[in-house]
Amino acid sequence: MAKAELQIDLGAIVANWQALARRAGTAETGAVVKANAYGLGVERVAPALA
Repeated sequence: MAKAELQIDLGAIVANWQALARRAGTAETGAVVKANAYGLGVERVAPALA
C-alpha cells in the first residue's frame, strides 16, 4: 500500500488569510481554528493567524 504524505505551507495559509483580511476592507475579521486545525496542528496554525 502506498503511503500518503501531507505537506502544509504555513506561509501560504498566512498569505491567504492576509489577502482575505485585506479584501474585507474596514470590516473586522477573525480567524477560527477548529478541530486541531483539521489535523494541521493548532499549535502552529493559530499563532500564525493571530
